[in-house]
Amino acid sequence: MKPERQNIVLGAGYVFFAEEDEDGNPKGERYLGDTPGFSITANTENLQVYSSDGPVAELLDDITTQVSRESTVTVQNVDIDNLAAFLLGDVVKRSQESDTVTDERFEDVKVGRWYQLGETDDDFRGARDVSDVTVKRNPDNGSEELTEGEDYYLDKELGRLYLMPDGGVSDGDEIAVDYSKAEATWDGVETHQLGPQTGKLRFVAHNTTGTNRDLLIPRCQMAPTGDLPFKSRDTQIQLEFNLRVGSRSGQAQMYLDGRPV
Repeated sequence: MKPERQNIVLGAGYVFFAEEDEDGNPKGERYLGDTPGFSITANTENLQVYSSDGPVAELLDDITTQVSRESTVTVQNVDIDNLAAFLLGDVVKRSQESDTVTDERFEDVKVGRWYQLGETDDDFRGARDVSDVTVKRNPDNGSEELTEGEDYYLDKELGRLYLMPDGGVSDGDEIAVDYSKAEATWDGVETHQLGPQTGKLRFVAHNTTGTNRDLLIPRCQMAPTGDLPFKSRDTQIQLEFNLRVGSRSGQAQMYLDGRPV
C-alpha cells in the first residue's frame, strides 16, 4: 500500500492589523512588520458529570462548556505605531515654533547635573534644536558669562545643559540662559487610559513549504505583554502582543481559507 502524501508545513507569512474607529469599524489594514512569531492557542473548559446512585461514581458525560481562542504575535519592527500599541497610547505629532528665549533661570543649581532648556511645570519635555546659546552665572550679581566646553556642555539637538564639576559654576549658584529655538516637528507617543487596541487581524501565508492558508480574525484585542528592553547588547528589541479573540456580529471568530484553485 502506497502511503498518501502528507502536507508538511514550514510556516511563514505577513501579519496585518486594522484598528477600529470610534464607530467600531476597522480602518485600513496596517502591516505590523517582520514577525518572528505568530501562533494560535485554543482552550476549553469542561463539566464532567458523574453517576450518583452506585457505590462508585462513574463518568456519565464530559460536556464542553466554554471555548476561548487567543493568539500571540512577536514583532521586531519597532516603528512608532507598534510602540503606541505596546505602550497603550496614541501617536502624536509634536511641533515647535521658532522663537528666541531670554533669561531662562535655573536656581540653586548643582554641578555634575543636567538641565533641560524650555522645561515648564506643564511640559517637562522642553525645547529641542537650540542655537545661539549664552549661559550666565549669577545674573543678578555680577553676571559672569560662562564658556562652553569649560564650564558647561551643551546638547543642542535635545536642548540639554550639563554643568561641569571643574567649571566656573558652584553648587547653589543661579544661572540664566539665552537661546534660539528652531522650527521643528517630530513624532511621539502619549499614553492613555483607553486600554489595548481592538480591531481586525489578518495573516497572509507565504510558507516555505506546504499549503498556504490565510487566517482572518474579524475582531480581537491586541494587548501588550512582556518587556520593552530599551537596552540590550544581546538581541534586538521585540514587542510581544496577546491577541484576545472576540466576536463581531454575524461572523465567526476565525476564518482559515485556502487559495483558489
